[in-house]
Amino acid sequence: MREPGVDTLVVVEVARSAGECILRGGGVCLRFQWTGDRWTHAIEFEGTDDPVAVSVEFDPARDDLPHAVSPVYQQLETQRAAAGGMQALLVGQFGRRHFSAVFDFRIAAAQILIDVDVAVRGGDGSEILAATYLMDRTSSDLIDADMRRIRWILGSRSREPEPRTLDIAAVEPACLVLREAGRRATHVQAFATEGYGTGSRRLAYRWAATVI
Repeated sequence: MREPGVDTLVVVEVARSAGECILRGGGVCLRFQWTGDRWTHAIEFEGTDDPVAVSVEFDPARDDLPHAVSPVYQQLETQRAAAGGMQALLVGQFGRRHFSAVFDFRIAAAQILIDVDVAVRGGDGSEILAATYLMDRTSSDLIDADMRRIRWILGSRSREPEPRTLDIAAVEPACLVLREAGRRATHVQAFATEGYGTGSRRLAYRWAATVI
């Protein structure tokens, strides 16, 4: 998912405290928070009150394990990546399923890029592998959407000549699903379409936003 020859514009910073880890750069924050039994994460834009995307977590009281809406992460480490980027490395387990993920945060070619690569092993291969987010966006904020990429406008079309945008793109063979979550929000889900019946599966997707 890396493009050869792009130059990083800003070094990504990391700040960690008890129960929180933040990767920050270019006016965007990837915030991980410990909720007592797992790490959740959200994408925030500096200067705004609410996150634009928040992970929707698997709830054993609500969901059945084969249809878990998101992976479960219980351990988190960070490391410096190439060209000034940062990586968050996560692992977790629920039942017989073992999850691992790399969140690769970097700023390049006038964009903030967050590449996510998730793997799961265990289970009988019939379970879905998905990552679901609650978006602080509605259908009126959509620029375009299909099964591979969804783009939202973040500013005002009328007030800003070139308002910022936010994309999520699924890396083939993964796909995206978009559905309303009430009147002022949207759910977006990336899910793996291959690997059923095997002991391991992978899912990759990318968030991209324009640099301030």
